[in-house]
This record gives sequence, structure tokens and C-alpha cells, in this order.
Amino acid sequence: MNDQIKQQRILFVDASLLNQSDCWRKIYYQLILGRVPKDSVEDFKMAYGTAFHKFLSARFNGKSFKECLAIAEEYYSPFNDNIPEGEYRTLSHLIKSCRAYVETYDKQEPLQSDFVLNDKGEKQAKVEQTFAFPYWQNDHFVIMLSGTIDFSGTYAGERCLVDHKTTAARDEMFFYRFNFDIQPMFYVWIDNYLNMRGDVYLPFLVNGIFLKKPSVKAMNENRWDGCEFRRSPLINYSITQMHEFSSWMENKLNKLCKFLDSGTFMTMEKNFELSACKEIYGSLCKYFSICSLSPERRAMKVEASFTDGIIYEPLRFQK
Repeated sequence: MNDQIKQQRILFVDASLLNQSDCWRKIYYQLILGRVPKDSVEDFKMAYGTAFHKFLSARFNGKSFKECLAIAEEYYSPFNDNIPEGEYRTLSHLIKSCRAYVETYDKQEPLQSDFVLNDKGEKQAKVEQTFAFPYWQNDHFVIMLSGTIDFSGTYAGERCLVDHKTTAARDEMFFYRFNFDIQPMFYVWIDNYLNMRGDVYLPFLVNGIFLKKPSVKAMNENRWDGCEFRRSPLINYSITQMHEFSSWMENKLNKLCKFLDSGTFMTMEKNFELSACKEIYGSLCKYFSICSLSPERRAMKVEASFTDGIIYEPLRFQK
């Protein structure tokens, strides 16, 4: 039994990977080989969002503003040294945005975290709650459903789950799309499953942190307008929606299990069709650049521009 465990590879499947599971090239390269474009590994934009999450996590755990800011600064400082010239997401921008967040919500914060006891018996806010539990296994692989729920608590007195989103998007449809988004449905399903709530599904809220380059006018007036804070309405998924999502997810995972169990991936590289992605938004996919290449040119491109065997681990940015 111990020998079997040693031979098994753990494959972490989160909402993002589930959403991409129609493309076996993505699954093969990202999940099996651990090869992703080098420029898609955590960069300063992702790090900015992670730093803001760390700031919020510390804040909901009752730390002082100075302590919260120190945690965010420590995380983001190494990335700040390599920001392209003219980019506005600087360490100074992060500090001013964190201060603006507190000034916006400090007097009246309708978000109140739930609390749990940690291993030391200390009270701890239910923020940045990571999860990873086995869904399926064979002799070679274990599929772990994984992810991080940013916040569990109440909003204006109503229990809900919350996802913090730092974004440069300014479109009016930003919040609307979450009514049909896989990620919040996945988190709501996970919360329901782990807490055995039956057909009771918590609503979901998006805590939006909208970033932009501060205006010259505001700087001249000693004002900060480099960010804006807005929150979505509470999103309530119906029982029918969640049942349909559960069936959809089970179907996706079963296809992945069959793919791994059959051993098809072992000869997959030479069996790929030499055609570009047929998805409407294929050009936005991080693997689009290799889709239409011959096996020889694809191998050269992957060797030059992709990471070598980085395990897909959605929880690593929370360490």
C-alpha cells in the first residue's frame, strides 16, 4: 500500500482548470506535464492582487492598519523592483489603495467574518480558507478538488461567501457575469458539500477593488483616485442551478478520470491534431501559440517559452 502511495501523483483541480477541461491540450500540458508559458507564472499583476488579499485577511483578523500594511508590503516589495516603466501598480499605489479601502469601509463595514479556532485554540477569522480533498484515484494519480474561499461570514446580517477581486476592468457587466461564472458556483458547491447543508446554498458576493492609473488632476489636488471600491449584490443560485452545476462538474471530472485511467495521455503529444484552437476566444488561451505548430516546432517553442515541470498547485500563492 505504501509503495502505491509513493507512485501516485497528486493532481490539483480547481475552478479554473474545470472551466478549461474541454481542451485536452491544456489538461495535458498544465496538469500532466506542468508546463505553462513562463510569462503566465505569477507576475506583478497577480502579486498585487495577492498582496491586497493578504492585507484584507490580516484586517479581518483584527490586526492594526500598520500591521496589515506591513504584511502586504513585505509580499509585494520583491515584485515592485521589476515593474515595467510607466506601469501604475507600484508599491506606492498598493499602499494608497489599502489606505483608501480602510477609509471607505472602516466606519461602517457590513462584512463580518465568521470565526474558528486554530490549532493553538486561538480565534481566527474564516478568511483565505484553503481546501483540498480527494475526489478520485487510480494506481498513478489522485485528483484533489482544491481552491481558496476568500471570506465566509455575513454581509449586512446575511450569511454568505465572498470573493475579493482586484481588477483593471471597468465594464458595466463585470458583476453580472458572476451570475453564471463557474468559480463562485464551485465555491458555493464546496461549502455546501463540506458542511452537509442539503439543498441550502449560501449566497455569494464579489468584493470589487477596481484599479486604475491615478489622474494628474487628483494628484495636483492631493487626492487619491487610483482605485474604486464596489460590491456586487448578493448572488443567490437556485437549487436547480446548483443541481445542474453539480451534474456538469461530475461529467467534467468523470471525463478527466477516464482520460487518466485509460493512459491516453502517454501517447498524446504525437496524436494532437495540427489545427488551431476552434474556440471563439482561442487567441486568448495561453496555449494558443502552440496549437497549430508541427510536433517539431511545438517542442522547440515549449522548450524555449514554457516552464519545465511546475506542478499545478492552486494553493501555492497562499503560502
